[in-house]
Amino acid sequence: MEPQSAEAKPNDRTISSVTQVHEKAIQELTKSNRALFLCLKSFFENHKREGWLKRLVTSSTPVDKAYQSLHHHAGSFFRLVESSIRVSSAGVAITKMAIFLLSAPAGPPIQVIQLATRLRPYAVQCRLEAKKMENACRELRTQIMDTYKSVGFEVESYTKHDMDNTDALQDIQDGGLLKALTDSVGQLADTITKLVSWWGDVEIDLSNITNLIDVSRGVSLLIRTWKDLQRSYQLYNKEIMVQQDYYKSELRYALPNRGLLSFFRK
Repeated sequence: MEPQSAEAKPNDRTISSVTQVHEKAIQELTKSNRALFLCLKSFFENHKREGWLKRLVTSSTPVDKAYQSLHHHAGSFFRLVESSIRVSSAGVAITKMAIFLLSAPAGPPIQVIQLATRLRPYAVQCRLEAKKMENACRELRTQIMDTYKSVGFEVESYTKHDMDNTDALQDIQDGGLLKALTDSVGQLADTITKLVSWWGDVEIDLSNITNLIDVSRGVSLLIRTWKDLQRSYQLYNKEIMVQQDYYKSELRYALPNRGLLSFFRK
């Protein structure tokens, strides 16, 4: 019997190369999610200092109207964080399962089929959760854009460097922050679209049992790519958990109704 090659075979090219692309998408997702978080944090903290309760009961200025609108849609931000946690958790789970599958010694085909059966539901879950997150992002972007247009802020410029710099964001006026917030949500939604497509491809790959049997024989390249992907998901999960902690401690006042308090009991 010929020894198994440690390199990726032609029929596992899709899984190895596309997994590397997916890893980059997760890194983009982490970056764009953080940009969204920093913009939102800067806007709320600026007006928290100026008296958030007063702004909720008055609407004499464009800033008051913008604050009221974002407060009204605060639940959308919280749901987006919840969805992000589910996406990252599902991603970590499937990468662990994939690494186990690829590291297992070659066995009867039925063993591989059983493992594939266990892996595919995770891929379905990842795709569905990513799709929910995509929908939440696009809905949120529309809400913020409507707010931006309705309050009549002048167009203000900002740089990509500003998006990663808390001090720089604090110097941007409200119109610029809302525009940056809109753009960051749009970028986040576009990145999630890539995830939805990728997990759909994984579902198809896992349905091809013949291909999966070849891939499952401990291919070192595939193990490395899945481990890299796992680390990216873990970093993303860590970033989202930090954001959730901030929402719990600092943005509780922005909740539009007590029904969302269940978010803070998890």
